[in-house]
Amino acid sequence: MKKYRSERGVSIPPVLMVIGILVVLSVTFLAVVRFQVQRTGYEQATITAGYVAEIGFQQLRAELAAANGDWTQINGVVSACQTTDPFYTRCQRLPSTNSYAAFRPVRENPLDVNSRIIGVYEAAIETGEKRAIFSNKTLTGATVGFVPNSVSSSEKKGYDIYGNQLCDADAGGCPGRFMGVKVTAWLTDSQGKLLPKGRSQSVYGVLQLNSGNLDPGPSGYLLESDQPIIIDQNTAWNFISKQFDEVGAFYGPLHTNQRFKFRWESIDTETPTRGGVPNASDMLTYARPYPGVLQVDTGLQGLFVNVYNPGTDFVYFPWSMFYQIQWSPAGPEPAAGSTYTVEYNNNPGPGTSTYTVTKGALNGSDPVPGPTENGIVQIRQGATVYNVGTSYQLRTDGFIVWSVPDGMGGWLVGGSEPSSGNSYRVRYIAHTPIRVFDKMNYAGAIPQFQYEHEHAMGSSWPLYQSGHAHTNIAGVNLSANSTTVGADPGYVGASWLHRHYITDDLINLINPDFLWFANSAYSPQSATSHYTPLLRPSSDLTNYKNQLEQLNKYLQLSLGFSMPRNPDESLNPTTLPASSDYLYGYLVGTNVDNHLVYNLPAIDSDDKIVDFRSVYFGRDLKYSAGSQIGADVVLTQPSAQPADKRYYAWIWVNDNAHSSDYMKVADSQVSSDYRMYRYVLIPESKVVVVRDAVVLIGNREPNGGSGACPTLKADCLPLLNGNAPGRATIIDGQLTLLSFTTSPPGPGLDYKYSKGDIVVVGDVRYRNAFYTQYNSGSAKMEVRQLDPQPGVGHNHLTTTSITDGQTKWITNIDGTRARDTNGAFVGNLCGLGLFATHDVKISVTGLMPDPSPDSSPDSTDDRLILHGQLVAGNRVAVHAKDTSGNELLNDPDAQYYDDIWKNRNSFTDRLEFFGTIYSFEKTAFTSYFKLLRNYFYDRSLYMNPLIGAPAYPKTAGDYRDQAVFNNYPSLVQGSWKMGAR
Repeated sequence: MKKYRSERGVSIPPVLMVIGILVVLSVTFLAVVRFQVQRTGYEQATITAGYVAEIGFQQLRAELAAANGDWTQINGVVSACQTTDPFYTRCQRLPSTNSYAAFRPVRENPLDVNSRIIGVYEAAIETGEKRAIFSNKTLTGATVGFVPNSVSSSEKKGYDIYGNQLCDADAGGCPGRFMGVKVTAWLTDSQGKLLPKGRSQSVYGVLQLNSGNLDPGPSGYLLESDQPIIIDQNTAWNFISKQFDEVGAFYGPLHTNQRFKFRWESIDTETPTRGGVPNASDMLTYARPYPGVLQVDTGLQGLFVNVYNPGTDFVYFPWSMFYQIQWSPAGPEPAAGSTYTVEYNNNPGPGTSTYTVTKGALNGSDPVPGPTENGIVQIRQGATVYNVGTSYQLRTDGFIVWSVPDGMGGWLVGGSEPSSGNSYRVRYIAHTPIRVFDKMNYAGAIPQFQYEHEHAMGSSWPLYQSGHAHTNIAGVNLSANSTTVGADPGYVGASWLHRHYITDDLINLINPDFLWFANSAYSPQSATSHYTPLLRPSSDLTNYKNQLEQLNKYLQLSLGFSMPRNPDESLNPTTLPASSDYLYGYLVGTNVDNHLVYNLPAIDSDDKIVDFRSVYFGRDLKYSAGSQIGADVVLTQPSAQPADKRYYAWIWVNDNAHSSDYMKVADSQVSSDYRMYRYVLIPESKVVVVRDAVVLIGNREPNGGSGACPTLKADCLPLLNGNAPGRATIIDGQLTLLSFTTSPPGPGLDYKYSKGDIVVVGDVRYRNAFYTQYNSGSAKMEVRQLDPQPGVGHNHLTTTSITDGQTKWITNIDGTRARDTNGAFVGNLCGLGLFATHDVKISVTGLMPDPSPDSSPDSTDDRLILHGQLVAGNRVAVHAKDTSGNELLNDPDAQYYDDIWKNRNSFTDRLEFFGTIYSFEKTAFTSYFKLLRNYFYDRSLYMNPLIGAPAYPKTAGDYRDQAVFNNYPSLVQGSWKMGAR
């Protein structure tokens, strides 16, 4: 079996590369003709036919690139190969007839469609599949090939006649990453008729396609950072089911060049009122998971605080540990101080058992042993039986007894208690477990475990701050903290908020109350570090030069342009294009069509803005609703430009995911679910390079409607051409947006919108929907793209499982493209790269109804949906503005302490992310999304990389040789054949 070495690095886009190749070959052709002028016409015709064949090979190579390797999409190829199909004898060939008149022409100047024809060619695609119509061989005649759905080991690999292995059904699937292309050409006259003395020439080569990520890069991880990654608790206590529910987790692999910091938070208080009977009990309403209260206090009153400690002043009884017999004034009850009997059902044992209780205060409550399966049978005193509902109610609430055990079954008066009628605060031990569902790699120090809570120490300032440790907090021990300013662990300012470190080893001695792994292999493992894939701007000269190396690769992808080099081999940026050309994927912060770039008054910056809010990115779009169903969407804007320079139009899209018409496109507002979008053509190169500007993407109206956009300083579009704007930016296809700058923000100003930023101001989603088996065990990691409008008999709302046969799946569970029974790709794969040399700022201003905490759901749509591959040279972080328009950026190391953010977070708003994230600095999603946040790994970004997706440099500082992904098929070394069979 032959082994192939993958080509690495970057190339110009398909069309430009073909042009370059054709120019070289055309020059070669002219030289050959002049050199051969005294040879026979037969010899010259033979040489020219070989040239025509090579031109045809390069044309097919470009078409395969444009079709993402799907040979069935090549214009004119026959993909229907059943004997019942009209052209089956031309299976895997083009054109569909063997008539020379139908063969593809090649012109003397391949760049000039008006130059004379010099030859024609036909072509064949070798996939390694054996077919009956090929006499049970492959197209080129190999006897060993794959047969779809065969269980025979001899029919699971595909070869060509030259012994090149093209695919393996057990490793990557068939058809696979390699494909043979055979081109046979003839010399013709200028009308395309064969020359009488000519003979055909054939060429053959194996192309390596882009169905796999050839160089390791950040698309291999759900979340990656050069800095420590903080893992917050991702479960919540359900007091109804009495279980921990998963409310947010990383469903994919993680990598940090430093260490993981696991962080638990226990800042949960209840404020009951002290009852009228001294040393008696008070009922609590919170049902908390752990049988412990950290402390009770009365809060700071002036410079003083009253602190009460468990075991000294009170005893805490958690929910369900005891029944509370709550006596009602409506019925009879035993006298205070008398005894009565509680009879229990012994189920599952036989009979009943009794417990004697001393009656407390009238109309009060008495604790008795905790619930049994069938509970209490009867409460009686002598012959008197007390009826539930009339004389008493049974409760399982927790409660506090303001007494302490005497060690002999009785009670002693506690040290102190709050005054009758005064409120006090119960500080629970209320952290929740962290659950891990995929591998965790770190290249720095071993993981660290942090525990954060707040409580007083002592009775007056400054004694309520004190260095102290804890033992047995739900089974773990906490190290001593410090009162030194800025200490870690320590206090936050003049507050009770502080941090400890857990001294127990929660990796090897697992405590499920803190940390749980779905598989033991997912515990953090030491690994090698990765070099930064995208550099952030700085004043360092070496960094600047390396940034230019990275920019140069994207200019090659978009404009087909390379900066010249200085004598020292550094790049000279003085020749950088100063004007924009969107169709070539190049935008700068000046002289751009005003529908794309302008200054927004709401932005506290003089930087230019590239506006992709409420945009539908796509190609070859057709209307699927309204009055023009089936018609092409015609690009009409900018209207002042000629037709071939126009790149957008106005459309209406149903962006309500709960609608049966979800993602249908119309020429008018069919219903209120349809919103106006700007349909923008995805450039041929699939890359848009934005220089020295801020990119806005998404759209999110704050609660309260479009009028709240300017009121709350949200960066949303209240209207679009006077109409309701789209509630997202939608990606229909694959696209990479690079926001690039070499100019860093001023000192202390990186929290503002800056050059090189991409600011997500609302939902950014694919046209395709995602389906995941959330809360379904091992399948939780399985994610697939599906078509929301798959055709008659299907509906995107009816998918029942990750393998539902009635669903039009676009990707497989492993992230590879789904294929139909003929081996063709299903549907249109979606992918978005948001690559920013500075920040990807995720704005939550549109989610905040006011500056106060979000204590209840505002609407059914309080969630932010984000699809794509995010790569930030500086940071991916949550961001917001206050009502004065000032940007607020949280410090992720103090995300629980910052007074600004304590008042701007939500326990009800949800973040749903599908994709991958690379952030050089630490991320800080929990600064707003305190509870509900789910991150799903989209493996299709790894298996089908985006154009321009950066790989890790192989050596430190080597950004000239850094690989940036492109989809141009590479010729496998040693596979080229002239005069091929």
